[in-house]
Amino acid sequence: MPQEKTQQTMRKWLMVVLKIGLSALALYIVWQSIDPKQTWQVLFNAGPGWLLLALVFFNASKIVSALRLELLLNTIQVAVGRKTNLLLYYIGMYYNLFLPGGIGGDGYKVYWLNKNFKAPLKLLVGATLLDRIGGMAALAFLAVFMALFLPNDWPYVWVWPALLVATLLAFPALYVLMLLFFKAFMPAFISSNLYSLGVQLLQIVCAYFILLALGVHERQVAYFVLFLVSSVVAV
Repeated sequence: MPQEKTQQTMRKWLMVVLKIGLSALALYIVWQSIDPKQTWQVLFNAGPGWLLLALVFFNASKIVSALRLELLLNTIQVAVGRKTNLLLYYIGMYYNLFLPGGIGGDGYKVYWLNKNFKAPLKLLVGATLLDRIGGMAALAFLAVFMALFLPNDWPYVWVWPALLVATLLAFPALYVLMLLFFKAFMPAFISSNLYSLGVQLLQIVCAYFILLALGVHERQVAYFVLFLVSSVVAV
């Protein structure tokens, strides 16, 4: 028993070292892709108070994201618990940083929930997938909606009516998708989408404070649209 306990402790510490090493490698790769001098200059000139507020709202968005996943899991009778679910969500975020495709964290969450709650794998995959799809619907809705407030200098007159139609169809399309492929989660349709909108609005506030920290006061809506569109692409 003492030997087994020692081996478990060693494995635990090896995992910690591995995680730190992977994080360091990821930071090194990013650092090699940017201009360090210019980056430090931007960071040192940024307003620390605004950056702190951005950090607060970023974490607030992640907490609401975790609540959305908890809601979807509760719909299929997986009572993971709020504290455990939040911790699981942050661990998933960590894995998404270095595993290919940005879905490593989702895979880990499905594995962990299946192992600890013995819930059907199909429903767990559905919950995590719908968590992403719902977030993407909110992203697309807000991106298109905010694009309507950009300067109307597009060369094609049909662009604005098309944007308006796309905005109006975002959530009805999600409703049909859930009805066809995620029927078990239909009771959470309204609540989960309200969470999704809350997440993205908090992200926009976070982006707003980052812009203020960098001294950007013009064309902020254009930055918000770019931020939302890039997030859709990432998803």
